[in-house]
Amino acid sequence: MAGSQKKHFKDTLKASLKDFSINVNSWEALVQERSTWHNHISTGADSAEKQRTLAAIKKWEQRSARSSSEQLLHPSHWCPCCGRSFTVQIGLNSNL
Repeated sequence: MAGSQKKHFKDTLKASLKDFSINVNSWEALVQERSTWHNHISTGADSAEKQRTLAAIKKWEQRSARSSSEQLLHPSHWCPCCGRSFTVQIGLNSNL
């Protein structure tokens, strides 16, 4: 992002380890045992993907609920030419 601090590799690594539910203080010991490390990475990736998917679904549901509630708003703008009603000013502007 422009204007923000540069991310270092260690910061990105720590964030990824936290997402995968791996302790950032003891991950180096896990790496020594290849099969254990592979197991932790696989299960962590699965759980992180499930969490990401659930968060995206929740966000979509919130947007969907918000847009459906906005449709129930009473019109506050009326076209002087055709009498059509609009809930937001930009709709009226584009109609004119």
